[in-house]
Amino acid sequence: MRLLVEMPGSATLPFFGIDLAVLDSITGKEIIKTEAEGHRISTAAIESALDALPTVAETAAIGESVHAFAILKPNCSIDVKELALQIRKVIGPFAMPKKIYIVSDLPKTRSGKIMRRILRKSISNETDQLGDLSTLSDKYSG
Repeated sequence: MRLLVEMPGSATLPFFGIDLAVLDSITGKEIIKTEAEGHRISTAAIESALDALPTVAETAAIGESVHAFAILKPNCSIDVKELALQIRKVIGPFAMPKKIYIVSDLPKTRSGKIMRRILRKSISNETDQLGDLSTLSDKYSG
């Protein structure tokens, strides 16, 4: 059973047998997602660390064993090692994603929300099971 906490203010631990997931009240995205070497890691924290680089335009991080995606700003270049060093510097070595990808674009809905389920299926080599793609922006569905 998983308890979803949508409002801040409870300073207690969950009841025995209930996993706690803290959600961002705007996006519904899990804030506490992954545990590595005994540390709780937020995918949002990894995204934020990468977004702090002046060469990075947009990021997405997903999964239990985190995979990070970065879009670079036009006419900028950076390699994966520099992205990894940024995460190590801002968060720590325990927060290193399993893999970092530099991509030209991310799958988004028409409203601009990143479709993380498509990224999850892509890294799991389940591209034949992407499901309904009708909500993708015209750039991807065409």
